[in-house]
Amino acid sequence: MNKKYIKTKFIVTIIGALVLALLCMRVGSIDLSLKEIVVGLIHGGSSEIEIIKAVRLPRIFIALFTGGMLSVAGVLLQAVMRNPLADPGIIGISAGATCMNTLMLAIAPGLVVSSPIAGLLGGVLACALVYAFAWDNGFKPQRIILAGIAINALFGALGEVISYMTSSSIGGSLISQAQSLGKGWDSVRFIVLYGTIGLVLSFILYKKCNTLALGERNARSLGMQVNKDRIFICLVAVLLAIIPTVEVGVISFVGLVVPHLSRIIIGHNHKQLIPFSALLGGTLLLGADLLGRVLIYPFEIPISIMMSLIGAPFFLYMLRRRAS
Repeated sequence: MNKKYIKTKFIVTIIGALVLALLCMRVGSIDLSLKEIVVGLIHGGSSEIEIIKAVRLPRIFIALFTGGMLSVAGVLLQAVMRNPLADPGIIGISAGATCMNTLMLAIAPGLVVSSPIAGLLGGVLACALVYAFAWDNGFKPQRIILAGIAINALFGALGEVISYMTSSSIGGSLISQAQSLGKGWDSVRFIVLYGTIGLVLSFILYKKCNTLALGERNARSLGMQVNKDRIFICLVAVLLAIIPTVEVGVISFVGLVVPHLSRIIIGHNHKQLIPFSALLGGTLLLGADLLGRVLIYPFEIPISIMMSLIGAPFFLYMLRRRAS
């Protein structure tokens, strides 16, 4: 694909994200025109504008970064495992992070700062288990999915048990509050900080991802330390997956749908695929959140349900396509 075509796709997606962001600021109990919102954000103004700044803007930033991080995590996992069905939600990383985070909040609700560490440990443990069970002189696509589904179910069940046991406690209250995009600016700063680190590391790794795509034997012949690099790429993917999970809960299928669409639009070169997936993932999640807020207004469909409605049929389509 030529540079002009790639640049056009980036610009169109950025414009789409901006349009969706403006629409997200428009939807809600406060009825202001887009012009009033834009002018108010630039010059300040009424209490309605302050509410938009305090409530709707953080939600937009969180949706954009969460979608981008989960999408790039999917790209990295698919590069390492050489399986287009690898996704943080499907193979158990998100469930592992949620389980350990739930356990930490239940045991020590006052140590909220330790949640990312607990989530990272849970995500790494889940990824390591999938890696161990799926490896048999190389990754077997079917084994990855089967191992991932089993690990996902195991950690999901453990997390539910812990959540049920602490449902009436302070820890249980904190757990229930964690499952939403509706957060404040503290959550935005947290996600943006770690998200930026993870996304920058991902882009630095694009050459290694391209080399892995050639196959393990070719990668070794080119001087790549395959096992060492796989582990590091997996760690970056886990970091990108667990931060949104700790803050907003499990959102499945973003890391499955977006990388596939991005390859169709932008190609397989990870130099373009990684940043474009981040951009498209944020745009998709923002659109899904907007749709969930307007479909049955004034009620709201949680973003996890919206992405499951979008992603589950896509996952079945991918399984059918691979089988044929």
